Amino acid sequence: MIWVQFAATALVIVLAGARLARYGDVLGEKTGLGRSWIGVVLLAATTSLPELFTGFGATALAALPNIALGDVLGSCMFNLVILSLMDAVQPEPLSAQAHQGHALSIGFGGNDQALRRGMGYRGHCDCLRRGRCLVVSLTR
Repeated sequence: MIWVQFAATALVIVLAGARLARYGDVLGEKTGLGRSWIGVVLLAATTSLPELFTGFGATALAALPNIALGDVLGSCMFNLVILSLMDAVQPEPLSAQAHQGHALSIGFGGNDQALRRGMGYRGHCDCLRRGRCLVVSLTR
C-alpha cells in the first residue's frame, strides 16, 4: 500500500511541476522580472520546499540527520544527472543555449560546492567531450 501512495504522490509532483514551470514562465514575462530570475528564485524556492520539510521532519521530529543530509545531497545529485542527460541529447551544450542571466545561479552553485568542500566533501567529475559532466559523485 505504501508504494501506491508513493507513486500517487510522485505523479502529483510531476504534474504540478509541469504546470509550475509553465506558470513561472508566464509570470516572468508578465512581471518583467525575466524567465531566468523567476527560475532561479521563485521556482527554485518552490521546488526546494519538499527538501525543507523533509529535512525539518527528519532532524527536528525524528532525530534522523542522515536522512536530511541524504535528501538534500541526493536531490542535488539527481538534478545534476537530469541536466547531464538533457545536455547529452542536445546538439550543442545547454550552457550555450541558456540565457546569460544564469551566470548568477552558476555563482551560487560554485558557492554551494565551496560550502560542501568546507564540510569535508569533495566533488569528483568524469567529463566527456566539450566539458560535459556526466557523472558527479560526492565522497567524504
